Amino acid sequence: MAIPHALEGTREPGFDRAKRPTPGPLVLVRPTRYQIFTRYQIFIIVFTSHTFFYYTTMSISIENTEDRIQDAVKAYHQSTKPNIAGLARQFGVSTDRLRGRIRGRISCADRAKISKALNPR
Repeated sequence: MAIPHALEGTREPGFDRAKRPTPGPLVLVRPTRYQIFTRYQIFIIVFTSHTFFYYTTMSISIENTEDRIQDAVKAYHQSTKPNIAGLARQFGVSTDRLRGRIRGRISCADRAKISKALNPR
């Protein structure tokens, strides 16, 4: 049984990229060694058409994580009995990263760049 390629026909001459069909999910099934819950593992791979074309210097998820870490640090300093693990769960950030920021570690985005660390400015 042949699985159709998601971008089939896109390299033909005269094919308009704007009219390219959005690829659907591709489902792959394989038998498992363990017969505890199910007989087959189902893998669903979703292809989106324009995911890899938009790059920025900092991804949205990193910016979102930085905002959540800053909120967690503020909540830590405002709390009378702070719990780092509880705050990390509440704000959805890594416990080690939150602990480092509370102790004064600077984020990678705010650090001096390696190539410009010795410049006077």
